[in-house]
Amino acid sequence: MPRTRSRKWQESVTWKAFADYIKMRDAIRTTGTLAEVHCMYCGRRHYRAESQAGHMISRTYGNALYNPKVVFASCSNCNLYREGNHVSGYLNLVEMVGPKQASSIVIDAMKPKPYTMEELEDIEEGCLAAVEIMESYYEAHAR
Repeated sequence: MPRTRSRKWQESVTWKAFADYIKMRDAIRTTGTLAEVHCMYCGRRHYRAESQAGHMISRTYGNALYNPKVVFASCSNCNLYREGNHVSGYLNLVEMVGPKQASSIVIDAMKPKPYTMEELEDIEEGCLAAVEIMESYYEAHAR
């Protein structure tokens, strides 16, 4: 009989896959490399491996937890000690998508969202696949 995953374990592996996806996405977007990334909040350049995936909207709102529209690569200083520097993050979001869409993204992210085990598994699988595709594409085209 196959052993089932616990919810806590699934949340942990889903978060790891999601955070890896966010950091890689932002590294490519901000520096054009897989090695380094600019912090969404302070703009400093950091090694991707040392960066964190920080929530622009508190992750206590369920819909913000795995929402790639409100989670960005950040340095540990901004993420842990400045609590994501939400004002700077919002201004950067406005610059990326415009004020109307930024407001809509924030409002949507603040809605409660309980995730089912199936949704967590789908997020994990999707993020793992996206990372694999980005790595393959970058290796083929970045030279």
